[in-house]
Amino acid sequence: MADEKYANGFNGGLAVYDTTASAWKPIACLTQSSHQLAIETVDKVNMCTQGKTVRRPKTLTETVDIEGEVIDTTAVGGQSAKASLAELKDMARKQISDGTVYEFRLERDFDGFMYFKGTITNVSDTYSATDDATFTASLTINGDVSETDPHVTP
Repeated sequence: MADEKYANGFNGGLAVYDTTASAWKPIACLTQSSHQLAIETVDKVNMCTQGKTVRRPKTLTETVDIEGEVIDTTAVGGQSAKASLAELKDMARKQISDGTVYEFRLERDFDGFMYFKGTITNVSDTYSATDDATFTASLTINGDVSETDPHVTP
C-alpha cells in the first residue's frame, strides 16, 4: 500500500540517564536494538474445562538487546557525550558492587520513547583482526515501562 509509513531503523537508539549531568546519554554507536516481550503461561486442565487445555498468562518478562561498534568516545567529548563500551561494563559491575539502578530510554521512531529501569544482564565484546571491534549487551526491564520521561516536570 502506498500510504504506509515505515519505521526508520536508525531511530532505535538506547540511552541511560546520567544523574550527574541530569540528561539522557546515548549508548554509543549502536548498530541494532531489539525489545522483546515474553509471556509465560500456565496450563489448566480440569473438569471445568471439560478436559481441554486452557492457557492463561502468568508472568511477563521484557528485555532489550543491543549491538554496537566499539568507539573512542574522547573524539566526541569523552564519557560526558556518549556511553562507551568501557562505561557500559562499569555500569554492569556497579549494579553488583553498590546496587546502582539504572534508568534507560529506548527510542522507537514514530512509536516514541520507552522509559524503564533495567538490569544489565550481559555485556560482551568481540575484537577481530579483520573487522571493527563490536559489542553486545542485554538488559532486563524491571517494573513498568512508561512513554513519559520521568525526569520532565509536567
